[in-house]
Amino acid sequence: QFVAQRFALVGDAAVGMHPVTAHGFNFGLRGADTLAQGIIKAVTEGGDIAAPALLQAYQRKHRRATLPLFVATHAIAKLYTSDSMPSRMLRDALIGVGQRVTPFKKLVAATLTGAR
Repeated sequence: QFVAQRFALVGDAAVGMHPVTAHGFNFGLRGADTLAQGIIKAVTEGGDIAAPALLQAYQRKHRRATLPLFVATHAIAKLYTSDSMPSRMLRDALIGVGQRVTPFKKLVAATLTGAR
């Protein structure tokens, strides 16, 4: 949960991204901007800056933006910290694909840079 009654987490507190990437900071800024845009709209329209609908909208949008990379980075971290035989085999296979398949490299780079 990123929100509660008249309360919203922002920045790193609303991301929890594994440090295996540097995306936690970027997502923190993106989330702060998302919330700020909702607050600006509420102020402009004379509404409540902490209305439950505003906070829920912020949470939905922020979660949609961060959840895929959040799950992926945690899966990668788990895969690379496991010494089990299946994990080692999968790591080797993925590294091989990453080294030989240019479209895969481009997809990963685009995903990590937000260009996708």
